[in-house]
Amino acid sequence: MLVSRQWSGKTLADHRADNHAWVRQLLAVTVDLDQADSHQAVDQSASRYAWELARPDDSDVSPLGHRLLRTVSERIQFRARLDEGRRRITELSATGAGEEGP
Repeated sequence: MLVSRQWSGKTLADHRADNHAWVRQLLAVTVDLDQADSHQAVDQSASRYAWELARPDDSDVSPLGHRLLRTVSERIQFRARLDEGRRRITELSATGAGEEGP
């Protein structure tokens, strides 16, 4: 088996940096999160959005417990919708509904 540096000339760190750059471009990140100073000004003209890490003292960030409960609730709702869809498909295939006859 060939390792990536033998066919691409890139190390694992190079691949990670490429992936990080791709994600930042996809998200339209205007601040380099690895090197950003917390007081660094963001150039709003470069992109529609500027992403930054939330600080615990940000007034528009819910407490951690609330965010975790919201995420758990969203996951439970998603799972319930998924299970309901699977149940409907099973019922349709068991009753033969939706199948065309001869």
